[in-house]
Amino acid sequence: MIIILSLSHIHSKLSRDIGDLPAMLLPVGNKKLIEHQVVTFRKVFESESIVTVLPKGYCPTSNEQATFDRLSISVIFSDIETEITEILMQLLNELPQGFNEPIRIQLGNTWLYNIPTDNECLTVSNYLIDYQNNNRSNHNHCNAEEEADLSNEFFQFYNSFAKAWIGYVSFGSSSALLSVIDKVNGSSIGSSNALINKTSVDSITSTNSQYLIYEYFANLVYAYQQRHDALSQIMLTEWHDCNCDNGYFIARASLTTQRSFNTLCIMDGRVTKSSQDNEKIKAEAHWYKNMPEALNPYLPTFISSGFIDKGAKNRQYYYSLEYLQLFPLNELYVHGQSDHSLWKRIFNSVKEVFKINAENKYLENVCINDLEQYSCYLYEKKTLSRLNKYAKDANVSLKQPVFYEGKALGSIEHIARHCIDLTAALPFVPAIMHGDLCFSNLLFDSANNKIKMIDPRGIDANGNMSIYGDQTYDLAKLAHSVIGLYDFIIAGQYTLSESWTSQGYEQTLHFHKDPRRQQIQKEFFNTEFIEGFSTLDIMPAVVLLFLSMLPLHADRPDRQQAMLLNAIRIYKTFVLSHTIQDQKRELTHKKHSQEDYLNSDALVS
Repeated sequence: MIIILSLSHIHSKLSRDIGDLPAMLLPVGNKKLIEHQVVTFRKVFESESIVTVLPKGYCPTSNEQATFDRLSISVIFSDIETEITEILMQLLNELPQGFNEPIRIQLGNTWLYNIPTDNECLTVSNYLIDYQNNNRSNHNHCNAEEEADLSNEFFQFYNSFAKAWIGYVSFGSSSALLSVIDKVNGSSIGSSNALINKTSVDSITSTNSQYLIYEYFANLVYAYQQRHDALSQIMLTEWHDCNCDNGYFIARASLTTQRSFNTLCIMDGRVTKSSQDNEKIKAEAHWYKNMPEALNPYLPTFISSGFIDKGAKNRQYYYSLEYLQLFPLNELYVHGQSDHSLWKRIFNSVKEVFKINAENKYLENVCINDLEQYSCYLYEKKTLSRLNKYAKDANVSLKQPVFYEGKALGSIEHIARHCIDLTAALPFVPAIMHGDLCFSNLLFDSANNKIKMIDPRGIDANGNMSIYGDQTYDLAKLAHSVIGLYDFIIAGQYTLSESWTSQGYEQTLHFHKDPRRQQIQKEFFNTEFIEGFSTLDIMPAVVLLFLSMLPLHADRPDRQQAMLLNAIRIYKTFVLSHTIQDQKRELTHKKHSQEDYLNSDALVS
C-alpha cells in the first residue's frame, strides 16, 4: 500500500494566488503534483493501491475528485494534530485479512524523480536546500539510489551537514509496522534526535504544521528502527520540496526545462529560449525589443539575444528574459481555487494592455491594408488550410452532417464557413498584437495587479517580423482559454460520452460543472476589452481557432476529437444561439443585451 500524506495547506504566499490548497494539488506543468507523484510510483509499483490523506474540512473540487478517480486513488481526511500512528492505525485496520505487504509513505509536498524499489528504506539527502538563496548548501552530488554507509547512529553527520530525510519511507510489512505502532501508542520511545534534528527539519520545511508531520515521522521511524533494525538509507539527489515558494518554483523550472527538449534553460534568475527555428526565435526577440515603454510593466525584463556558439552550421539564435516566479493563467484557471475577484483584476490588466496597444501614436507608420490582409489570413486561409489537412490525414469528410446534443448543425465545412463570414463582419482593430494571447502565455503578478506576457508570435502571414495585427485576434485567443476551456482539454479534465439518437451515433464533450469557473466566464463577458465591442461577438473566431488546431493534435486522437467536439459545442452554444437571439431581437426591435445571455444557462458546462 502507498500512502501520500498532505495534511497541511500550502504557504500563504502561494495560496494568495492559487487558493488554499494542500501541497499535493499544486499545479506543475498543467498537471497536479499528485499526478506526477503517482506516475513515479506506478513505474516501480504498478499494482499497489494508493491512499491519500487530506486535511479535515478540505472539500475537493469536482476536477480534483475526477483526478483522484482517474488515478484510482482513495481519499481520507484527518487533522494535522492527529499523530501519524493514529492515521496509520485507521488505514491498516481496514486492510483485508491476511494482507502483510509493504507500507510505503510519502509526504504530499515531496516530489521524488525516482522511488527506491527497496521494501525497507527511507530516502535521505546529503545536502539541504537554502531556498532563500536558491541553492543547495552542500553540492556533494551522489548517484540516485546510492545506499549510504550505515555506522553507529542511524542518522549521522556528513561533512558537517546532517543527512536530511526527504519525505519517503517504506516499511517492510504491515504487521511489523503495527507492532511498532502499538509500542509507540503504549509508551514513550525516547528522543528521536538521532534520527532527525530540528535544524535539519527546519531547513527543509517552512511551516510549523509541516514540522509536526516530520516530528511524528521521526518518532515512528526511530521506533521502527529500534525494533527491527531494517531500514536502509537511500541517497537521492533529484527531488523537490514544493511546500514553500522557492522550492515550488524550482520544481516548476526543472520540469519546464526537461519538457522543452533543450529549447529552454532556466537558471540564475533568467530563462533562455532557443530553437532550431532561428527565424521564430528572432521574431519573438524582435517583438520584445520593439515594445513601447508603456508596456514594460506588462513584460518580463528583456536581457539579451544573439547566437549560441554551436559551430558555423548549427548556430542557434536565443533570447533571455528574467525568470518570474509567477503562476501562468492556465494553471490558475484549471487547478486553482481563487474566486472571480482575482480574475476581475486579471481581466482589468488585460484591458489596460489592449488600450495601450491600440493607441494611434504606435500605429502612425503602419500599413493598415497589410494588417487587414493578415487578419483575413488568420481567420480564413489558415483555418481552411488546416481543416483540409485534418480531413486528408484523418480520412474524414468535411461535408458530413453534424449533430450535437440532438441538434442538426450542418457540416463541419458549413460551420467553418458560417464562422468565417461572421468573423469577417467584425470591426477591424489595428493594434500592437501578441499573436498567441492564450492563458499559458500570460503570468499574473498579483502584488502589482499586472499580467506579464510571454512567447509572442512576432511574425506575419508572409514570414516578416512584425509587432502589429488585428486586436480581435488577441481577444479570440483569450476567449479560447476562458470560454473555450482549451487548457482543460490539454490537462485531460474532460470526458466524452457516446449515444445513439434518431440521427445516428453521436458524441458529446463534457466538462465538470464548476460554479467558480462560471463566475469567471461571466466576469470575462462583462469586461469590455475593446471599446464598443461585445466580447460575445468574438465567439465565431474561437470556433475557427479550435478547428485550425485539429491537425496539430494528430498524435493524440483522443485530444483531437475533443478539440473537434469543442468547436461544435461552442458553435451550438454561443454562435448559433447568439445568431438566433439577434434575429429575434431584430424582428421585435429589441436592443441586443449581453446580460440577457449571461443570465441564461449557456455557461454551465
